[in-house]
Amino acid sequence: MIQWWQRFSQHRIVAHLLRAIDRFNIRGGGQFAAAVAYFSVLSIVPILMLAFSGLGLTLTVVRPDALAGVQEWVTTTLADYGDLGEKLVVVVTSALQNWATLGVTGLVIAVWSGATWMGNLKRAVQAMMREDYDRPPRQLAMPLDLLVNFAGLLVLFVAVLVSAGATAVATALTQQVGEWLGLNGLGWSIVVRLVGLVLSLAIGVLLFWWMFRWFALTPVRPRLLWLGAAVGAVGMVALQTLASFLIGLFSRNLAASLFGSVIILMMFFNLFATLILVVAAWLATENAPAPILPEPELTPEPEEIARPGSEVVSAEVARRSMGVGLVTGYTIGAATGVGVGAVMVSILSRLFGTRRSQ
Repeated sequence: MIQWWQRFSQHRIVAHLLRAIDRFNIRGGGQFAAAVAYFSVLSIVPILMLAFSGLGLTLTVVRPDALAGVQEWVTTTLADYGDLGEKLVVVVTSALQNWATLGVTGLVIAVWSGATWMGNLKRAVQAMMREDYDRPPRQLAMPLDLLVNFAGLLVLFVAVLVSAGATAVATALTQQVGEWLGLNGLGWSIVVRLVGLVLSLAIGVLLFWWMFRWFALTPVRPRLLWLGAAVGAVGMVALQTLASFLIGLFSRNLAASLFGSVIILMMFFNLFATLILVVAAWLATENAPAPILPEPELTPEPEEIARPGSEVVSAEVARRSMGVGLVTGYTIGAATGVGVGAVMVSILSRLFGTRRSQ
């Protein structure tokens, strides 16, 4: 089994995938994906504020007659809870009438949070793709960086809208053509789904190609870039299908439908960010790194063992030491001789001086 795995893991495609997963894990891809998912959920709040502001504009300016119907529906729905319905109607009506303030506030927060989300996604992808992880690229000034990230967010948002709109239009047109031709059976419904699926894949490939082309710090080989974009598009469509299935499954239970949508949304964002980062690591690990050769071991020099009667001090050192010893001995001897002579002269002078005095 071990030998089979070694042979299997050495295959070019498998080895490339293993290198990508290894880089994703070593460079903290899971943590980056969690951060991107967090900022994705955070960005939903200003989007909901903008949506509520648009609803207030519609009910108070465009169709003020519909506001009375909404108020009556809220009151009727909460009739069993006393005056809760009337209080809630007052709060909702006040919020709808302040749609302008709510819309401006939501727009400012949406611009900031969206640009921050795009910047975090870009830095996470670059962390997976750059060669030296410890040397991040130079960042633009904060205002300019926010503008660039917001422009990228607009492109991404437009691409998602075009993808959804094109899929819906293509599906509707295909169904209409089927009705014109009298093809309403199971086979034609499969054709309708395939048309929408192919269109979603095509737009997804373009979206991933643009994203990795923009985020990459070094050019990626075109064929590899298109292949990575195709893998990302297939993964995105698979995640969308899974999310739709789970939402339909949870909607059958009231308790599950309350929390299931939030859980599915967070799971989708996390898996989508993980998909992007894994593909980024795959694009950056096409070539296997050079093998690390072991450092050569240095052979220690043999130590000389002193033998009895053998020379343990070099001749030069001995000669210098002898010279220093002779000079030192001569100096000490001369000083000693002068001192002894002075003492003897002093003694003799005293002796002769004593005799003369006698």
